[in-house]
Amino acid sequence: MTIKQPFAPQFILAALLTLLLAPQLQAQSDTPEESRPVRLTWTEDNNVLRYEVSVEKEEENSYQRVLKKFTDTSSIEISLLPGKYRCQVIPYDFLDKPGAKSQWINFEVHAPRPPEPDMPAEAAVPLTYTIAHQELIIQPGKEKKAAFYLGAAWMPVLPIYGNEKTNFGQEDFTPSGAGLRFGVIFAPASPFNIGLELAGSWYDFDAALYGNGNSTYHAATAALNLVLQKQFLNRLLALRFRLGGGVALPAEEHYPHANLGVSLAWFPAKHFFLETGLDYVHMFSDAPSGCLRPWIGMGVQW
Repeated sequence: MTIKQPFAPQFILAALLTLLLAPQLQAQSDTPEESRPVRLTWTEDNNVLRYEVSVEKEEENSYQRVLKKFTDTSSIEISLLPGKYRCQVIPYDFLDKPGAKSQWINFEVHAPRPPEPDMPAEAAVPLTYTIAHQELIIQPGKEKKAAFYLGAAWMPVLPIYGNEKTNFGQEDFTPSGAGLRFGVIFAPASPFNIGLELAGSWYDFDAALYGNGNSTYHAATAALNLVLQKQFLNRLLALRFRLGGGVALPAEEHYPHANLGVSLAWFPAKHFFLETGLDYVHMFSDAPSGCLRPWIGMGVQW
């Protein structure tokens, strides 16, 4: 008994067409417009809290916004379809106020290039090839010429020589002390920075030396310092040297003094720092004296 297959030729023809068209269909399925990773970078500004990044795509002689993003770093990574784009960066200061906009930067994202028919297989660019990144250098306006900082610290005092009365009235280590510093560092983007600093300290001493029994008295210092700063590890750390002088106010007398110090500041955040240091203070009087002031504190910089 014979079974007829009236549609066998059509089936065979369809199978042949499928085999012939499979490479073209596969190529078409592999070459749709796919987004490409793009990395945008710009010059970091130490006085900027965050950046606003805008990206627009060119569409028939006009631009349509495709991205608006805030970041506190100096680069972003995004995915974009092939086409022509432009981008702009706006810096925001420590008070979160926008600064001068950068110029628009034009760039283009290219689609992957398919292999050419006559190209050797080992030299062809695979259809799965993607652009690793395209870097753009963007300058977000003029950089500030100075950075300000304000810090407070625990600052005990350790007399090392001289007259007790000119040495804040103490012979021994006194833990009850505090310091306050306000300064400006010029040209913060350079490797070495010079600045000026107003520094003050306050102490609560035992007043037995002055016949006041077990009562206490307050003493203070005020100084103007020259500061030399060196930043390293991508501005994560800052080494600061200080040299200056001022006046000390132990008891009811005023003594001029000179001070020399060194400190190390750590910036766990862009505008916040922890700092520790050691100061040496020399009091000028009829009976000169000197002391050491180790300290540890924190502050903000903008």
